[in-house]
Formats: sequence, structure tokens, C-alpha cells
Amino acid sequence: THENFTAKVIRNRTWTHEFIIGTDGVGEPIAATILIEGELVCVLFCLLQEWSPDLDARLLDPFGAIIATSECPLRGDCGAHGQQETLQATAQSAGTYKLEVYPYSTIGSDIVVDLFYGPLAGSPPPPPPPPPGNSPPNADAGADQTVVDTDQSPSEWVTLDGSGSSDPDGDALSYAWSENGTELATGETTSVHLSDGIHVITLVVTDTEGASDTDTVTFEVESAPPAVGTSHVGDLDGSTTSNRKGRWQASVNVTVHDDLDSGLTDATVSFSVSDGTTRSCTTDASGTCSVTSRRQSSNAPSIEFAVVSIDHATLTYSGSDNHDSDGDSDGTEITVYP
Repeated sequence: THENFTAKVIRNRTWTHEFIIGTDGVGEPIAATILIEGELVCVLFCLLQEWSPDLDARLLDPFGAIIATSECPLRGDCGAHGQQETLQATAQSAGTYKLEVYPYSTIGSDIVVDLFYGPLAGSPPPPPPPPPGNSPPNADAGADQTVVDTDQSPSEWVTLDGSGSSDPDGDALSYAWSENGTELATGETTSVHLSDGIHVITLVVTDTEGASDTDTVTFEVESAPPAVGTSHVGDLDGSTTSNRKGRWQASVNVTVHDDLDSGLTDATVSFSVSDGTTRSCTTDASGTCSVTSRRQSSNAPSIEFAVVSIDHATLTYSGSDNHDSDGDSDGTEITVYP
């Protein structure tokens, strides 16, 4: 026999339905499914969810003995967080049986009852499966990263990427990014400005049912090394002096610039000279110094000076930037005639 009907359980009252099983139903199964009208509510600060109202059910035999109950243990699951109560038993005697439904927490509700008992052509149909419960999402804040502060601000823009997060139920997700409890941004992918140093960022993803998950990502923002300035030759000028015997000497004045083309003090300039010697000088406050060759014979047609290096405490020599403001050399080599 199959009975299907709706009923109403009154607040603080027990609802009772009686049914008769004859001798031909002894030894046969009894199955009852009660579907409760209500909604899911949060408990324990939304760490858990349960169905409200909470109704329990039981079966009594003709002698008043309880032969089945649907009461759940603490935090148990009687199907769909308690939305459905299910009873199963075997009839041991003929007579009048009772199905009782009662509030566990005083509140009643409308119910839908499916009841099977008595002799059946085959096995009783199984109760309908409970609706699937909500599964929490999986948060993925991405891989830890090391970034270099390229603009020396000192801070750097970084990208927060939670696109690896997922939800087993396919629910839409919301994203919240924070550091030490302070919200930084929302959204699946976003950019934030972080100061130099180590930052542990927390991502919380939440589905449409209120279930959530967290993950963290660490960013190390490294300070960029200080920019390295350069030096170069800004001018080469040659001159000569001679004695009464016709022997002569060549001198070269060199002006050294920094990368802003300003005169550079305390730069040591080294030359190679075509007579096989080397010469060097250190610039003064205007960025200028001079070197002089050995005396040359009267028949020497010319002498050449070539800048080999410029040494400075903080700036690096960049020969490719050498130039000569008045055009009498290429800024690296100069030929002096007697």
C-alpha cells in the first residue's frame, strides 16, 4: 500500500497518522519519507548550516513500542541538512500502526508524506534521494612572487590573481584580498601597490550559499639597486711648445662630463701616447686637467693621444658617449702637430 499526502505539524504538537497492517503484511517492510517545508539557516557563526524548522519522526507498532526513529545525533545529517526525515522498519504483527511527526525545537511546518506498507508485488521503492548539499569553494591565491621595485618609489604595483579558485557546485564566487586584517581589494584579478618588503596577502572566496575558503600568497618586493651614472670626455684640445733647437712638446687639455654633461671633479683620465708612453691627470673643480708628452725631435710630424679610461669613485666610464664640443677630435683620440 502507498499513501501520499500533505499535512501540517502544529507548534509544540505531535502530528499522528494511523494505518492498519493485516496479517498478510507481517514481515513486510514499512517505509516513510517526510519532506519538511522550510529553509537552510546558519549555526555556529555560519560554520554549519541546518534545516529549519527541525522536525523528527517515529513509527510505533500496535503495542505502542517505537520501532523506528529519525532523530539525528548532534551535527548529524538526516538528508539535505534535515529537510527530509526517513523511517524504515519491518512489521512484526498485525494491527494499527502510528506515524508521528513532532517539532524538535517547538516550531511546526507543512510536510509531504510518502508511506509504504503491507504486502507488495516486489521490494518497496526506495525513498527519493535527498537534494545535494552545498560544497564549499576552493581558494587559490596563486604562487608566491618576488618583484623588483623598478621605479625606486619605494613601492611597486603587483597583480593579485585568484583565477585558480573554483567551486565544485559551479556557484559564482566573490573575492576579497586583505593583509593583516586590512582589506586591500576585491575581484578575481586586481592590482595593488605594495611597499618594499615582505607581504602575506590573504584571499577569501565565498560562494552564493555563503560557504567560503581562504588561501595566502607571499610577495617580496625588493628595492632596485641604485642607478649607475656614467662619465665621458666632453672636450679634447691640443697645443704645442718648442725650444730653440726645434724640439717640441705636445699638451692635451681634457674636460670630463657626467651623464648630465656637467663638469666632473676628481676623475682620473689615462692616455696612451703614440711615443710609447702613458700619461694621466685628475680633473679639477671645472672637470678639466692636462697631460704633456715627452719632447719630440724636430722632424717628428705629429703625436697622438688616446683616452684609455676615466676612473671615478661613483661613475662608470662610457667611451661611446665621448664627444668634442669644438670638433677638433672625436672625443677619444686627438692628433697634435708641431
